Amino acid sequence: MTISEEPTTPEAEADAPAAAEDDFSMYPAPAPVSDEAEPKPKPKPAKQARAKSKPKPRTPYAVVGGGTTDEVLYSRAVPLERAKTRKSLTIHHLQRRLTELGFPEAGADLDGRWGMLTGRAVEAWQKDAGHEATGDLTAEQFTEIFSDDINVTIVVDFRA
Repeated sequence: MTISEEPTTPEAEADAPAAAEDDFSMYPAPAPVSDEAEPKPKPKPAKQARAKSKPKPRTPYAVVGGGTTDEVLYSRAVPLERAKTRKSLTIHHLQRRLTELGFPEAGADLDGRWGMLTGRAVEAWQKDAGHEATGDLTAEQFTEIFSDDINVTIVVDFRA
C-alpha cells in the first residue's frame, strides 16, 4: 500500500486553514488556580484516660503446646506469692486473654508470671464485669474469661 501526497502549490497553501499546531481549542481550559491554602485536617480528640476499648479480635492461633488447644488450669491462676512454680502456661494465656479483652496492663506483664500488672488487669476486668475487684479469680470468673477462647481448654481443678 502506498501513501500518495498531493502536490502543494503556494496558492493551495494560502487557501488551507491555519496550521493545527497553534490551535489549542480542542483541549479544555485548565482549572483556575486558587491562592487559598488547602483546608487543614481537624485534630483528633484526645483519648480518655481509661475509656473502655472494644475488645481486640481473638487471636486465631495462640496455642503454645503441640496440640490444637492448651489446657488452662484454675489451680495455676494464682498470684506469684502463692504460686508453687515461677512460670505458668495458664498465666501466660490469662495475660494474653485479658489483653484481648481490652486490659493492656496484662500484656505489659506477658511472661507467664503473675506480676503486679497482671493483678491490676484482673482487678480492672473484675470491676468492668461487675464483680468485686479482689484481684483473685474465682472458678466462675476464670471460666468466664476463657469462655469463648478457641485456643484453650478450661480445666477447673481444685487449688491446694
